[in-house]
Amino acid sequence: MNLIQELQNDILDSKTSLSSILRKAKVLASTLKNKEFKNWVDNELNGYPESKEKIPDYRQGRAESYGHFSGPFGSALKNFPIPSLNLPGQIKKHANELLLVQGVRVFESLIEIEGDSSDFHIPWPTDIVAIISDKVVQGYICISAWKSVSRGQVEQVLDTVRNRLLNFVLDLQERYPKISKSKDALLEVPEKQVASAVNTYIIGSHNVVTSGFGISQQVQQQIHSNDLDSLLRYMQEIGVQRDDAKELKKAIEEDGSRTEPGKFGSKVADWIGRMTKKILKGTWKVALSTTLTLITKALAYYYGWE
Repeated sequence: MNLIQELQNDILDSKTSLSSILRKAKVLASTLKNKEFKNWVDNELNGYPESKEKIPDYRQGRAESYGHFSGPFGSALKNFPIPSLNLPGQIKKHANELLLVQGVRVFESLIEIEGDSSDFHIPWPTDIVAIISDKVVQGYICISAWKSVSRGQVEQVLDTVRNRLLNFVLDLQERYPKISKSKDALLEVPEKQVASAVNTYIIGSHNVVTSGFGISQQVQQQIHSNDLDSLLRYMQEIGVQRDDAKELKKAIEEDGSRTEPGKFGSKVADWIGRMTKKILKGTWKVALSTTLTLITKALAYYYGWE
C-alpha cells in the first residue's frame, strides 16, 4: 500500500488520530514539493501564529466570555457572562474574537481528557482582567475571565482539516489514477496542478466556525428599548420560569436606569448569577453559552445599549 492509499484509509478511519494523519500528509507535501501545503500541515500540527490574517476561517469565530466576580460582604458571581459593550476598543475586540490557534493534538487531547464536557475554556491574560476588573458589574471586581469554546467548535475544526485533506487526495487520485499504485507517479504530477488543488481544497475558505450566529437579529426583533413587557415575554419564550421573570422585573426596577453601556446593576447581575447556577446544576436544562448569550443580549436591547 503506497502513501496515497495509506493516507486515504487513515482519513476515513475515525480511530486514527488527525495528528498521525497530518504527519503522513507532511511526507506527501514534501514529495509533491508544494510549500503552501507543507506550511498548512506544519501549522495544523504545531499551531498557528496569533495573527488573524494567518489563521484559516474555520479556526475563527465569535467568542462568548465569562468570569468570576468578587463582591461586597463575601458575595460572588460565578460563571458570569461578560458583555463587551463598554470595554475599551482592543479589549472589546479580544473579548469578541475567537482564534483557535492550537495544534490539532491539543484539540484531540481536550476531547479525550474532558470526556463529555460541552465547553472548554481559554483564559484571558491577567493584565486584561485587571483593566476590566471594575467595568462589568457595579460593586463587583472581576478576578478571572475566559472565553468559552464549545465541544462542537473544536470537533468542527478537526473535521474540517480531515475533510480538506480527503478532498485534496481524492482530487489528485481522480486526475492521476496512477498515484494510487506507484510512488514514482507522484513525482510526475505537474506542480501547477498540485498548486491548483492545494488552493481549492486546502487553502480555500469553506466552513467557518461561528458562535451565536443570528442571535442579535433574533433578539432585536422581539425586544424594544425600555419595554419591560417585551423583555419578560421573551425571557419566558427562551425558558425562564414565570417566578424568575418576576424576580428579573423586580431587579430591573430596583437597579433603575442604566446609563453606562454594558454595566449591569447589582440586582440584575445577581439575577443572572442565579440563572447561571440553575443551568450548571441541571435544574434548567438548556445550553449554558447559548442561553446566557440570549439573556445578556435581551437585557442589552432592553436598556438600549444595542
